[in-house]
Amino acid sequence: PQFCGGLPPGYNAMFSVSTLRRNHFYAVLDSEEAMLWVRSLQEARQEAIKRKMGHAANMPYPNSWKYFDSLGNSLVQSKFRIRDKMEEFRLREMEMTNFAEAGPLPGAYHG
Repeated sequence: PQFCGGLPPGYNAMFSVSTLRRNHFYAVLDSEEAMLWVRSLQEARQEAIKRKMGHAANMPYPNSWKYFDSLGNSLVQSKFRIRDKMEEFRLREMEMTNFAEAGPLPGAYHG
């Protein structure tokens, strides 16, 4: 649901989380709770970076974290594949436009 006039009743603060695809906005009771969420998310992000770099090998992590890491990795890879396909399509389109604008090819003699 969208709240046109501000926050829903009973909520006095909000924070946002930016992901690869969009921004998510969350309403919370007060600014202290918002800061707690932000700090927790920042710490979780740092832990994910440490795990990916191999600096957290001595720490046991639940298998569910590996699953969520793989979801994020596959989303990033999907984004790169889409970007590459769009670039390939754009280049092909430019080549076809240039070819069509050049007109008929002149005859050439190869002897």
